[in-house]
Amino acid sequence: MNTVALTAQRIKELRVRRQLTQEHFANSIDIQCTRTYQNIENGMVELKLSTIALICEKLNIPIHVLLNTEIAIEDFLMEEYIHKKNNTVQLKK
Repeated sequence: MNTVALTAQRIKELRVRRQLTQEHFANSIDIQCTRTYQNIENGMVELKLSTIALICEKLNIPIHVLLNTEIAIEDFLMEEYIHKKNNTVQLKK
């Protein structure tokens, strides 16, 4: 699988895990046509760095997590969950 396809797959996985629809997420990154966004998720579009940065901002992930396929999305989300949980516990003290 090429880099564009891998990035597309990771974007879709993160969007789904964030429970966002394609239409909602496309609008949040200023893409008005859902079909255009579908092409992104299907690996048919080579993204500009500025678009990747915006996608990462909206998904609340660092760019290196999206682009580094050695980092498992599941591992990142677990660390994020643990971090949030620890911060909540500290706030309650």
